[in-house]
Amino acid sequence: MAVTFRRSLGTALTYDQLDDNFLDYTTFRDKFEQTQWIGSNDGKFLFYNNATGKVELKALDTADLSGGFSSNFSNLLATKTLDDLTEGSTNKFYSSALANADFDIRLATKTTTDLAEGSRLYYTDSRVDARIGALTTDSLPEGSNLYFTNARADGRIASASLTSLVDVDNALSGDDGKVLYYDHSSTSFKWKADSFTPTLTALTDVASVGAADNGKVLYYDHPSTSFKWQIDPQKAFNIVATTSTTMVAGEQYGFNTNSNPLSTSLPATASLGQSILVVDAGHYFGTNNLTINRNGNTINGATADLVLKANGHSVGFLWNGSGWVTYMNTSIYG
Repeated sequence: MAVTFRRSLGTALTYDQLDDNFLDYTTFRDKFEQTQWIGSNDGKFLFYNNATGKVELKALDTADLSGGFSSNFSNLLATKTLDDLTEGSTNKFYSSALANADFDIRLATKTTTDLAEGSRLYYTDSRVDARIGALTTDSLPEGSNLYFTNARADGRIASASLTSLVDVDNALSGDDGKVLYYDHSSTSFKWKADSFTPTLTALTDVASVGAADNGKVLYYDHPSTSFKWQIDPQKAFNIVATTSTTMVAGEQYGFNTNSNPLSTSLPATASLGQSILVVDAGHYFGTNNLTINRNGNTINGATADLVLKANGHSVGFLWNGSGWVTYMNTSIYG
């Protein structure tokens, strides 16, 4: 039978070609017993019936299996070994290498939790603590690491000195009078001549001094827990005859306005309790006033400068921590 395909021919089939194809089909169809293709034969097997010369359907029975398949399979199987089978990817043949590798993999997933405790006990902190708790130094013989005794400690201390320490340099005759200091580069203590010349202002709680502190006295300032410098109450006044000066807290000033009015500024800040005293040194404020600029702070709570315009006018200023307040019971003419 030779079927002609249109897709192979590339053109439409002729009537003769169509007839030949149909003849081939009917010849092939007649090889099968058409009457047996019914629903009741569902699940049956194809077999060739030599008597009829056709392919028919039948159900396999025990005789078919035992007479053909069973005996043939048994005979063939008896001639086979594992060498005749191809090893799959899941069910592997046994080998020592595979068994060892599989054991290692399975063992790696296990812990002592997977094993029942036998006569060899598992480790637990409580068991160790109980064992240690029952022991004393008497339970261990003394080896090269000796036990402590007061006599041994006293003996070591009595024979030791400062230079016995491994990080302290030995002291030589030339080191007499030197002081011990730490040398970071060698991480050890060394000896050197004492170059420190102590001064009062070298102390961390004493304020440094400058030219403006000349003649001042040292006092303790409790809010800052330090010592500071202030004008000596018995010190002479600073006489000022120029304008645009800034006063210093703790000083006393006498302003001479005989020639012209003057202006001065209070300090921008001061320590709590510091004061400034201002007096009319020329007794001339009534003619030439003195203007005291507040310098960003308040005076008696007000944001205005203070002008002294009465002869002989004197006023004191006290820093209360947030601004200046006046004292000495003076009258202010504004």
